[in-house]
Amino acid sequence: MASESFFLQFGPGLVENDHSVRVICEIEVDDGKQPALARWHGPQAGWTFFPMQWMPVRLAQLELPQPCVFALGGDGTVGLGYGGYSEESINTTDTGPRGRGPLRVLRAIAGRLYAAGMGRQVYRRADAGVWEVLDPPKVPVPGEIDICGFTSIDGVDEDEIWAVGYRGEIWRASGLQWSEMASPTNLTLHVVRTFKKHLVFAAGKMGLVLGFVDDAWRVLAQIPGGEDIWDLEWFGGQLFAATSTRLFKLLPDATFEEVAVPGLTSFGYLHANDGVLWSFGTLQLAWTTDAIVWTAQTPTL
Repeated sequence: MASESFFLQFGPGLVENDHSVRVICEIEVDDGKQPALARWHGPQAGWTFFPMQWMPVRLAQLELPQPCVFALGGDGTVGLGYGGYSEESINTTDTGPRGRGPLRVLRAIAGRLYAAGMGRQVYRRADAGVWEVLDPPKVPVPGEIDICGFTSIDGVDEDEIWAVGYRGEIWRASGLQWSEMASPTNLTLHVVRTFKKHLVFAAGKMGLVLGFVDDAWRVLAQIPGGEDIWDLEWFGGQLFAATSTRLFKLLPDATFEEVAVPGLTSFGYLHANDGVLWSFGTLQLAWTTDAIVWTAQTPTL
């Protein structure tokens, strides 16, 4: 395919290790748009593409009993495999995405997969093709018009799992028992990340960054310019925050400093693993091992 005949846009990605990365992408060609997963095999081998019949929204990976990558669709379809490929579904009834709105996030927590989305849906994968419903007690009934839901979920173990979403709502599950936490904002939160016990952050609209400090959520900072933050990542002992067009890092004085990345103007999502931090922008991809020197990686068909 000639380079002039297609256009690539990217979504969230997943760093499997320092030489294997996957990213959601959409290939726009003359006769329409093709969702796909692109995989980077390292600097020498380059990229391969796996066409999808539906558009994934998030990726996650489990290591045991064998490595497996999962892709989540908003309707609850889950594609999985590592070499082979199969699909399963999360809640096809009206109490699932069909009746309460799309799923937004997929996260591996303590070796198990969690999915969450609109209507405060929460699910945990109990076995192949089996997803348990773990909704909090406050959920709208199917068909009820109530703009609420989770945009992100995370935790380092199942004793403390966090979910955030619309209107600044924050929920905590301790032993899978949910309780709603007091939130210092009514702005939508796009992401919550737990990097270790007592190191928990959330961020979202207007560049607001929250931290869980002394058993309460507090406003830590607001990034310069007030752009929406779409993702957070911890790398090299520092917190990084990504907007659609800029990358920031949190300084010891609780202010954010923009990270200069020459040649990059498109950010959005971050993921770090195995000593590498990747930035997945809508139009550009790049990685670094020191958060100073960045290497652009542009997939080609």
